[in-house]
Amino acid sequence: MDKDEIIKKIKENKTPVFIVSVILVVFIAFSAVRCSAVQESRQAESQPQATASNVVDDEASALNELTDEQKAKQDKYDQETQRFIAVLKANLWATEDKSSLISFTDKTFIERTDQGKSATTAYVIDALKADTSKTDEETVDTYTAATELSDGTHFITLEKHTYSDQNIQYFLISDCFAKSKAQYSPISPSDNITVSGLNQEVLQLFGNDKDNIESTVKNYCAQYLPTYTEFEWAQYATINWEENTITVTFKEKDGNREILALEYNRNTKTMECHSI
Repeated sequence: MDKDEIIKKIKENKTPVFIVSVILVVFIAFSAVRCSAVQESRQAESQPQATASNVVDDEASALNELTDEQKAKQDKYDQETQRFIAVLKANLWATEDKSSLISFTDKTFIERTDQGKSATTAYVIDALKADTSKTDEETVDTYTAATELSDGTHFITLEKHTYSDQNIQYFLISDCFAKSKAQYSPISPSDNITVSGLNQEVLQLFGNDKDNIESTVKNYCAQYLPTYTEFEWAQYATINWEENTITVTFKEKDGNREILALEYNRNTKTMECHSI
């Protein structure tokens, strides 16, 4: 697409889840472990590396959907475009209800939902247009980027609102996002996530590995539930005797809705979270 034609288009598109009682001590004796201790240790150690590898693979797969010409453009951005991308990269963006999240790299953006789904998309910025409007209460700087994805050209609009008290707020919107009509704004992920309520009987079912329980929950929430801080056990457990797994669920502390499930595989000694 010719740059003049892109600028023209920018101007024309300016608007933007069999419950069992927890008295299950007999289950502790049920440990049909099929792997040796050495194998289990290696599997546990490989978990974070596999996760990181998946992220790299997803990005590589997304970039492979671009043409060589599009990839070349990603390495030739001017300073204004680089500054625009720097703002996108510096923030974790979320819809008002926190159900949809977006994070950016130089060449891709990752969309995540509070249901544990994610998708990586490669993007190329063709042209960037800036406008400024002022009132007595605020100054609004609007940046509209004509952006190429594998399925065509879309527009990403970033608004910077500078208020009279010098507070600044950003809003992001695009027809290429999963929620195309929603405004996304920066959020601060929770640094301190706590897991409470688990009694000794349940901890025994999980191999008394409280640290692993907490780290698994924290790692998952950092990606899909970044604004939640306190998780409380919902006071029941679910056992799958055939697969030798046990699952407990958590609700947000002081809340009623169960939002997170943690599954422990007693064969492999591994844990996995998912949203409910």
